[in-house]
Amino acid sequence: MRIVHITRDFPPRMLGGLSTAVGGLVSELARQGCEILVLSFDNYRPNKGPSGKGGLLCEEAEPGVSVVRIDNSEQLPEAKAIALEYRPEIVHLHHEVLWDFSHEIASPFAAPIVYSVHVLQTEQNRLREIDGTMSSQAQHRALLWSTVIHAPSQIVSDILTRDDPSTADKIQVIRLGSEFPEFEESEHETGRDTAPLLLYAGRFADINGFAELLHALPELFEAHPSLRAIIAGGLPGNRRAQARWQKQWQEIAGDLHGRLDFVGWQSPDDLSKLYLRAHMLVVPSWFETFGQVALEGMLHGTPLIVSDAGALPELADSDCATVIPAQDSAAIVAAVHELLANPEATGAKGKVAMQRAQAEYRWHERAAEFVRMYRGLV
Repeated sequence: MRIVHITRDFPPRMLGGLSTAVGGLVSELARQGCEILVLSFDNYRPNKGPSGKGGLLCEEAEPGVSVVRIDNSEQLPEAKAIALEYRPEIVHLHHEVLWDFSHEIASPFAAPIVYSVHVLQTEQNRLREIDGTMSSQAQHRALLWSTVIHAPSQIVSDILTRDDPSTADKIQVIRLGSEFPEFEESEHETGRDTAPLLLYAGRFADINGFAELLHALPELFEAHPSLRAIIAGGLPGNRRAQARWQKQWQEIAGDLHGRLDFVGWQSPDDLSKLYLRAHMLVVPSWFETFGQVALEGMLHGTPLIVSDAGALPELADSDCATVIPAQDSAAIVAAVHELLANPEATGAKGKVAMQRAQAEYRWHERAAEFVRMYRGLV
């Protein structure tokens, strides 16, 4: 089965949950016998001029997986020609702003288009109290015209159906997985820092609860003199906005700002080491369509503090995490206090989280569900 995946920032370019999710899915699909062409729009903007890097970068990422990387609009005709020559049986779209390009690839072969909802634009707009955006308009087209809508969680399916009941018949809920290797409980114990370490991984974004976390940290640093924090992530393609967040942190924290380290985006190996070092992983999002970072923390046995928003309760409940209300800095403070005061209970939850994640969220089983979905379409 020949499948074209259309996405952004495909590995080894790792810039958040989309990179991680699509990379893991594609690798496992190839292991299960699918032929994959990935069209990866890396740092792409429709009005972006030539980068000076020459033509398209084409590579074989692994057996059965070819990758074409596009970074400006002048490369689109060549990328389209490669995809058409491939003659896809399925087109799988992972980012709504690339809908028009996906349709151009699929239509000559009447290939079905699967659209994965990695970000729910209407819900983000509602939480941010803003009107429709170009992204939400693009998502509306993708939802309307795709053959199948892949929802990575039940809450995404419920919201889509609530907003447009006509989508109900073409939504399929398939949860995502992780490629991180399985860890023994002892590996987290031996890898953990001596002094307490708080970890946040992901984008600097209001919707991720990043501002609430920054406002919580000074009080925590004052109460726990040995506590340090690491932020792994950033804002891809927007250095100015990333710098504004870091400046905001310096203004919030004053003399305490040096106890938080901004380490940028990490490779999977380096991120894994951070999960093992950390005494806690904080995921304070306003909304998540799945919760890739939380899953990664669970697989490492890292004690979790997660919000009760979006799909996070489907992934991590009170048996395996400390659950807090979203958009609440005081709740983050209280949860960290509780975690540091009760390390044995917290560690027990981490073990439950690890066992659940290893049993239910490996890509081998998840990818098999995608293969069944594809086969039902061809």
